[in-house]
Amino acid sequence: MMKSRKILSALTSLTLSVSAFAGTGALSSSGLSAQAASANWKFDFGGSGAAYGYTGVSASDGYNSSRGYGFAQTWSVSNVSAGGSGVLADAVKFNDYGSGNTFNVDLPKGLYEVKVTVGNAPRTTIKLEGMVQMMNLTGLGAVETVKIPVTDGQLNIQAVEGMSGREQSISAVEITQLNDTGTMPPTVWICGDSTVANYYNCADSSQHGWGQFFSGNIGGSSYDVRNMATSGQYAKGFVDAGQFAPIETYGKSGDYYIISIGINDSNYSNQSEYYSTVTDMVKRAKAKGMTVVLVKQQGRRGDLTRSPRLTGRWYGSSLDQIGSEQNVQVVDLFTRWQNFGLSVGYDGMASYYATKSDGSEDDLHQSKKGAQKIAEIMLEEIQSGAQMYIHPDENAYYTFTNLNSALYMETNSDGNVVQGEKQSSDGQHIWRCVQATGDYYYIKPADSDLCLYVDGGSKDNG
Repeated sequence: MMKSRKILSALTSLTLSVSAFAGTGALSSSGLSAQAASANWKFDFGGSGAAYGYTGVSASDGYNSSRGYGFAQTWSVSNVSAGGSGVLADAVKFNDYGSGNTFNVDLPKGLYEVKVTVGNAPRTTIKLEGMVQMMNLTGLGAVETVKIPVTDGQLNIQAVEGMSGREQSISAVEITQLNDTGTMPPTVWICGDSTVANYYNCADSSQHGWGQFFSGNIGGSSYDVRNMATSGQYAKGFVDAGQFAPIETYGKSGDYYIISIGINDSNYSNQSEYYSTVTDMVKRAKAKGMTVVLVKQQGRRGDLTRSPRLTGRWYGSSLDQIGSEQNVQVVDLFTRWQNFGLSVGYDGMASYYATKSDGSEDDLHQSKKGAQKIAEIMLEEIQSGAQMYIHPDENAYYTFTNLNSALYMETNSDGNVVQGEKQSSDGQHIWRCVQATGDYYYIKPADSDLCLYVDGGSKDNG
C-alpha cells in the first residue's frame, strides 16, 4: 500500500551489512610518552625469589604507594609451590575471593596488554578491574593475555574460583602499555558454553571450543578476539556470573558480539527465560554500537544417523525470532555442521569429535580439529554478513526484480505494490531512492512523491 508516511523499515534499507568498521584499523603502539616506560612490569609471584628479568612479589608484600604495587590484603594470600621451574617454581594463592583481595599496580592512563600465568591450579578465573576477564585457566602454567584500559591510575588483579574448593593461584603477571589513551582495539566478543570455550594444557583429541580458534580477520580488518565462554554455562548464568560485564563495559561501535549459547539452557533454565535473556543482551550490545551475531549451535555426532534429519536443536527457533525482531544476523551453524558431517560420513566425523578421559567417544564436544573446523565455518558465515553498504545514486532510476518469479515490482492504479511484467512503455516499475538518514533510503515511484510503506510494519504485508 502506498502512503505518504515516511516509515523506515528493513525493506527500505539497502544495507547488506555493517560499514561501521570502515576506517577502523589496528591500534598503533608508537608515540608513547616517556612515562610509559615505567608502566611496563614483569612480576614473579611467590616467596622463593624472582626469575631473571622479573620483579619478585611475595604474599607478604602489601601495597604501598611509594613502591606502586603490592597485595591489598596480605592476610588473605599465601605463598605456595607451583611445581615447575622459573616463574612456575612458585605462586601466590588467593584464599579469599572478596572484591578487596587484589594485587594492585599503579599505572598511568592507557591501554595495557596483561599476561597472566597461573600456578598449579586445576581451574582459575582471573578478575581484572573487578570483572571476570580470563575464564577457567586450567592446569600448571596456563597462560592468557588480554588488552584492557586503565583509566583510574591502578590495575587490580585477582584469582577467583574456576572450580569450587580448589587452589586459585598466580605465578606471574606481565604488563605492557600499548597506548596512553586507553582506546581499545576493534574486538570480537564471544558468549558461549563448553563447545565455544578456551582450553589449556590438553591433548588435541580432548575437548576443545571453537572460540579459541576464531580468526579476528573479518572483512579485511583485524580484530582482537575476547572469548568469554565457559564450560557448563547457560544464557542467564552468563550474565549473572559477570561474563557479560566486560563486554558491555568495553564494547563499542565497530565491535562484534557473537552469542553461541543454549545447549545447557534446557537443563538450568527454560525457553522463555532464554529468549528474554538473549534479547536483553542483544539490545544492550546494540546500544553500545556493536554488531550482534546469533548462532544456532551445532548438533551431536549421532544426529547424522537420524531419520528424518533434525532441523535444529538448543532453542534455535528462539534465535530466529530474536534475529527477526532485533534485525541481527543469525548463523545456522547447526545446518552447516550437519551438512559437513554428511559430506564426510559418520565414521569420517570421528576425528572431529573429542575423546573423553575414559577413552570413550564424545558425542557432543569437538576435538581440536573439530573446533578449528567450526571456527572456519563461523568466519565464513560472519564474512558473508560483513559486506559493505550499497549507497544508491539519488539521480538514477531503478527497477526491482523478484529473483524467484522474474517479475518486476510496480504500482497499480490503486497505489498498491504488485508484481508484473516489465513494459517499456510505462513507468510503473521505475523507482527512485532518496536518502532518509545515514544508510537508510526511501523507495519512491519515479512519477510520485509517495514512499514505499509496508502496512503495519509486518513482513506478512510486504
